[in-house]
Amino acid sequence: MSTRFPQCLALAAVAATVACESSTEIESKLRFSGVLSGAKEKPTASTSTATGQASVEISSNGTLTYSVAWSGLTGSVTGAHIHGPADTSNTAGVLLDFSALPLTSTGQVMTTAATGAASGIVNVKPTAVITFTVSGDSLVKLLNAGLLYVNIHTAANAVGEIRGQFRKQ
Repeated sequence: MSTRFPQCLALAAVAATVACESSTEIESKLRFSGVLSGAKEKPTASTSTATGQASVEISSNGTLTYSVAWSGLTGSVTGAHIHGPADTSNTAGVLLDFSALPLTSTGQVMTTAATGAASGIVNVKPTAVITFTVSGDSLVKLLNAGLLYVNIHTAANAVGEIRGQFRKQ
């Protein structure tokens, strides 16, 4: 009986280690989402009844996976972007243009119809260049601070028809 007890302890330790590794892996992913509407557009709200959903997941391997879907726009999409830094009351410049992703990005898909979607994978490792002034590390910090938003532009709403602020999940 005394020889089985150490074996049981060893198995319990392995099981605990595996459980901890699994939960650490899940916690290492950062998730953000936003709900898009015309009422959230700034500096002036849009009267559009269009809606949208946006999500971003940042993995520990340094990739940002995004997905944005919209419906009911007044016309075709003329632009779709992540902007920042700005809180919910302000506007800011484009940091990530869904139709012209940084060179290290892959899998970009964007439809420009009134009902459509955009998705892709962007390198956000600390040294990755997102724009001339924003690195991958800076983009992640802005997301964590709640200072990035998505908006979709149309001809009828050139400054943006619907907008949603990213919030950590």
